[in-house]
Amino acid sequence: MFGLDARIALAIFGALSVISGAALYSAIQAAKNEAKVQTGLELYKGIEQYMLDKGELFATGNVTYTDVGLIAKNFDSDPLWNGPYYGESTSTRIYIKLAGFTGNTAIDENFQLGKWGKDVVSPSYESCFVASICYFYLFRSYSVQTLIMKA
Repeated sequence: MFGLDARIALAIFGALSVISGAALYSAIQAAKNEAKVQTGLELYKGIEQYMLDKGELFATGNVTYTDVGLIAKNFDSDPLWNGPYYGESTSTRIYIKLAGFTGNTAIDENFQLGKWGKDVVSPSYESCFVASICYFYLFRSYSVQTLIMKA
């Protein structure tokens, strides 16, 4: 039905489409990874600017816990607070978007009442003692991929 030349041409086009498809997939994955890195860097910059403005890390909810929600909302009407440094807020909810980390917008944005702890589904305060160095970890719980930022 087809001549030998036509079959060779079809084989070449098929091989080229497989190669270009793999390259396109690789480029998309690289762009997604870069978006995660940039999200982490923007969050880090927000935390750093908060610390520069206030001269301290986040205020404490009590003597041992930090309130990371202060990066998005000035709960105490502090005159030194010049944010929001990262994210958005309403009267009852903090929106700290970590695009691409869980793939679920409801979880990525579920940081309520200024409390950001270890369980993003039911936010709570997480320990950060005044005398210790505090770290913020952004991670994907279902993979090994971890972005660690020291604050």
